[in-house]
Formats: sequence, structure tokens, C-alpha cells
Amino acid sequence: MENKELSIFHSLRHTIVQGIVKPDDILPSENQLAEKYAVSRETVRKALARLVDQGLIIKQRGKGSIVLPTTRFNFPINGLTSFKELQQQQHIPSSTTVIKNHYIEAPDFLVAQQMVKPNSMMWQIKRQRIVQGTPAILDIDYIIPDLVPQASDKELEISLYDYLEKQQQLKINFAQKEITVDQATDEDRTYLDPKANHVVVVRSYVYLDDARFFQFTESRHVLERFRFVDIAHRNPEALSTNKRYMN
Repeated sequence: MENKELSIFHSLRHTIVQGIVKPDDILPSENQLAEKYAVSRETVRKALARLVDQGLIIKQRGKGSIVLPTTRFNFPINGLTSFKELQQQQHIPSSTTVIKNHYIEAPDFLVAQQMVKPNSMMWQIKRQRIVQGTPAILDIDYIIPDLVPQASDKELEISLYDYLEKQQQLKINFAQKEITVDQATDEDRTYLDPKANHVVVVRSYVYLDDARFFQFTESRHVLERFRFVDIAHRNPEALSTNKRYMN
């Protein structure tokens, strides 16, 4: 049975996604929600935190929980989340087409960074993500094949991370990410938008729990379809510490 926190989260999320409450509207206060749902303020606070994590609201002191626009899909940048997990969390109608699933010589940029050895082979995967009937993401993955056997196209259409973690029992730990806005390539215009001038590119260097590098991912996004969300906390003490080290 679904717990009260999740029940409140889904109830509030429904009102936002369905447009019952509009962007810039303010949700009822924590006290009002606690009374409405007959729960504690702490339970309400946790449900609201889930909405914040999904980029659906922002909390402002003195105002409350303000509804954000939902015309773009929210991609968190502070976690390591598969596309399947995002699709399930945000109920995004989508499908995946495998474009390439083969072995190639390691790309020069990974060799130059000493991430892999020269002339080594890597498993390359290219997948097109169709979101709400429109091409939206081109995912390009390079994986060290010594660590995991090649998956079938069908398995990759479902989820690469399901295959790696559930079937191959790999323990994926963390990723170093960078986000840039790049000029669109011919491949972007073929698989994303023939009129695209620029795309948002998220590059991730992914490591296992023993700190071994095993995957490089490049996700190329249609500029107008997504927003990338994170939760930033101010920490003046950490800033002071950094200044001491810099001096």
C-alpha cells in the first residue's frame, strides 16, 4: 500500500501536470496541506521535497511553494539516473530506437585523456529517444567490453542500466559530468531536428564502485525540449575553508 508521503506527492503532482494549478501559483501552506491530508507537517515537507527534486515547484521563504512551468522535461544533473527511470518518474511517453550496437576502436579523445589504451576496442551504442512522438535525445555510449558482454538491441531499447546492473551485476557508483551547448552536427540534424543549430550536450565519465572507469556517455538534447535541474545549497563555511586553502 502506498505510504502517505507518496500519496500526497502524486496528488499534488497531478494538479501541476494536469494544469489544475498554473505556473507561478502558490500551493497551500504546509499547515494547510497537513490538515487537508490528515498527516504531519514532516510528511508534507517530504512530499514537497519530491516535487522540488522533479523541478515542479520551488520553495521561497516568505512565499511558500511556487509552481514552475512544466512544458519542458526535467533532467536532474546531480544524480546518475537512466532514461527509463526518468521516464517512469515523470510519466513521459517515449520510445527508444537502437541506431548502432557494435565494437569500434577507442575514440581518440578517450585515448588522449588516458581513459583507455591506444588501439583498444570499445562497445559503442547509439540510441535515438522519441519523446511524445518527437525525436528529442541522441545517446552515444562507449563501454569497456572487458567488463561486460554486448547486449542485444532489444535489451538496449528497454534500458542499458537494467542490463548492466540487474543482469550483469555491475555496481555503478558515480559519474563526472559536464554540460555544454554545442553546434549541431549532421548526425544531430539526422536523428534530432533537421533545422537544429545548437544542441545541449551532457558528457558523463562513469565509474564503478571500485573507482574503475568503464563508460563514457554523450547525451545530445534538442535545445527547446528540456531543462536541467539541480538543488543548490549555500554553504558559507565551505567557502571560507576554500579561501584558506587558496591562500
